Amino acid sequence: MGLRLGCLNHALLTAESIERRGLRLCGWVGNSADAEFTRREENISALEARIAAPCIGTFAYSPGAGADDVSKALLPRLPELDAVADP
Repeated sequence: MGLRLGCLNHALLTAESIERRGLRLCGWVGNSADAEFTRREENISALEARIAAPCIGTFAYSPGAGADDVSKALLPRLPELDAVADP
């Protein structure tokens, strides 16, 4: 979920849409899409307070990062996700 101006509403509507379809959101990832955005931590806190699923991780603005970088950062959290996915 994006961590810049305008992304909070999108993230909250996405989480609500998932729940309305009878699905379970197991977690979310915060992605800083703007190097100049100064309210990153406030946005993360707002999402954590409003989305029942846990934050799996957050990423600083890094235009050169690829899928491998993201997966390496999230792999250590997979055991936690298994526990959340199996109610």
